[in-house]
Amino acid sequence: MTIREILNTTDHRPWAVPNESWKYYQEWNHSIFLHWQVELSELQKFVPKELENDLDKWLTERYALYQDSEKSMNEFEIHHLEWPIHEVDLKKVEVNYPRFDTLIKTKPHKIQYSNGVKVIAWGKNKKARTESKK
Repeated sequence: MTIREILNTTDHRPWAVPNESWKYYQEWNHSIFLHWQVELSELQKFVPKELENDLDKWLTERYALYQDSEKSMNEFEIHHLEWPIHEVDLKKVEVNYPRFDTLIKTKPHKIQYSNGVKVIAWGKNKKARTESKK
């Protein structure tokens, strides 16, 4: 599928693609999604206030990419087709993610795999942090 075809396929998006020209192209291939169920109050300690965390599709369908830095939360508007998702069962999972070690104590509640998507991104929107990085 061409970039033009991807840009013209937008029915699945919650908002319109930006009017300005896109700047980056990426392919996110062979992706695995590991999901842990956590209490919302615990999750909110780690998720910046700028992000929503109460939508089920938020697990895979995102149209903004966030880059967390010490002084800012950088946002990139992105577009891709819907992820082709497959449920998988992993026999063994080892996760070493110190920032979230208080949340990730068991095996994931949901595991999904995708062959990938082609991603188009627009320029960076830098936002000052509203709270300190954990």
